[in-house]
Amino acid sequence: MKKVLISIFLCVLSISVFAQSVIVLKDNASLRTDNGKGGTVYAMEILSGIKMELLSPAPVKKDLVTSKEITPDISFYHVRYQGKEYYIRESEATIGSTVGVIIENSVLFTYPTLDSFRNAYLEPGTIISCGKTVESKGLSFMEIEFYDTTAWTKRTRYILKEGYSTNSADIDAIQLVQKVLTLSDKNLQKQLLDDAMSLNVCTEVLNIIKETEQEIFGPSFTENDIVVLDSPLEGYAVTADAARINVRSFPGIGEVVGQIETNTPILVVGKTTKTQTIEGLTAEWYKITVMDDTQLNGWIFGGYFIAK
Repeated sequence: MKKVLISIFLCVLSISVFAQSVIVLKDNASLRTDNGKGGTVYAMEILSGIKMELLSPAPVKKDLVTSKEITPDISFYHVRYQGKEYYIRESEATIGSTVGVIIENSVLFTYPTLDSFRNAYLEPGTIISCGKTVESKGLSFMEIEFYDTTAWTKRTRYILKEGYSTNSADIDAIQLVQKVLTLSDKNLQKQLLDDAMSLNVCTEVLNIIKETEQEIFGPSFTENDIVVLDSPLEGYAVTADAARINVRSFPGIGEVVGQIETNTPILVVGKTTKTQTIEGLTAEWYKITVMDDTQLNGWIFGGYFIAK
């Protein structure tokens, strides 16, 4: 009888140990199936933030098979999703229990200390796996994992414990936005964006949804939305990351007629009566003349203008 009880206990313990979740970190990551020859083949794409059941206590090595080549010994998590078994690359997912989404620019730290600051941050809309909280010198840091799109792998870093959300509605809305960006059907895109806006999301996520809608459909500027300034404004075109600024033939989605460097002197001669939100900034569009030898004319987003 004791042996039976011990056997049952070990079975229950085994289930509890392995009943863990895998969180997808990469947007549109690939789920793969076993090809019966030691390899995995593509089955479907899956959105970041999805949680799946982990079936193996440790990653497994299998070949990654495509129509063009076979890449041996890739590390995969063995998972169950919607009742079926799949494999997902270890570099694109992580073992975790809490999904979060960045809702404002969050500075990255290598360690839970301010002096380990990295010259990098996560943008709003980034899906993360939330880990332990560490208190350091009166500050709260949270260990996170995220998918680094520049290195094509997941990273472990720390952020100050603010600027993120674990609200399920916020995460659902971001997943809908991700799905929208993979579609070409404008009607379906609009429907999914409307669905995202109908959720009880925070203000920051709502802004992400609106920005996505504007990027896809463009603002509804017309000639009636444009006014000429009685007194032109002198100033500079400036971006936070020193990126070049597009000058367009018309507000919003007009053709790009040129680019200007940040800190370029410009003269504003007109503006729109409506605003647009881009990268968290809300402003009108400005009709400008570049104050240099090019005398370039066109429109720039007003969020990139600083008056002299």
